[in-house]
Amino acid sequence: MVRDARSHLPFAAVEAKILRPVHREGLIARARLLEALAATPERISLILVTAPAGYGKSTALSQWAAEDSREFAWVTLDEADGDPVRLAGHVALALHRIQPLDPAVFRALAVGDGSRHLTALGHLLTSIRNGNRRGVLVLDDVHELRNVTAMNFIRALAAGLPAGFQLAVGSRMMLGFGRLRSEDRSVEFGVEYLAFTKDEARAVLAHAGWTPRTTPSTRSSGAPRGGRPASISPPGPSAPRRIPLSRRNG
Repeated sequence: MVRDARSHLPFAAVEAKILRPVHREGLIARARLLEALAATPERISLILVTAPAGYGKSTALSQWAAEDSREFAWVTLDEADGDPVRLAGHVALALHRIQPLDPAVFRALAVGDGSRHLTALGHLLTSIRNGNRRGVLVLDDVHELRNVTAMNFIRALAAGLPAGFQLAVGSRMMLGFGRLRSEDRSVEFGVEYLAFTKDEARAVLAHAGWTPRTTPSTRSSGAPRGGRPASISPPGPSAPRRIPLSRRNG
């Protein structure tokens, strides 16, 4: 099914980009973040997970997908997805894996002018609404995009999703989604949710075969090592972070 859809695209789609990362053995579940993600109301269209490199954003999102009862589509973005047609194509392929889309989505991407990604988006959103299914689309590494047109496509996608279908975005930097924020349809989880709690830090150290004489929080450093979170300090605020628009990008 995905192979047939891919044949209509005007570029060589990368299958690995639309597969959810596989869990590695021994990873510690971020219970605080996973509970917050699971408790996010379905009226929320956009979920932002924002933190610098090394905090485990992709891992946490993948853990959420593994635990949640809904179907998840996944796209790992790179700089080439700054081409909005390529971006729209990978999004469509990922969604097509969990819910067959109207062939008009792929026909729109195959031919047309510079706005064909928007034409395809209209067909895509209609397909999701007609499917009447709950689900989550994860777009990881969104910080790789440098094209305003590509970011505007993501904004339009998030704004057009029906209730019950959510867009989750992983990024190293804050992103501008002012409209959804003003409508109370977005929420952001930052480093305070990704930093290890004391118990999680002890579990990491125990898995590594080391039992510290001091508490993990007194031994933590400010820089990430080996892909682990940069901080193992105690939990931060209990509510999702709201970033003032003046500090947002876009």
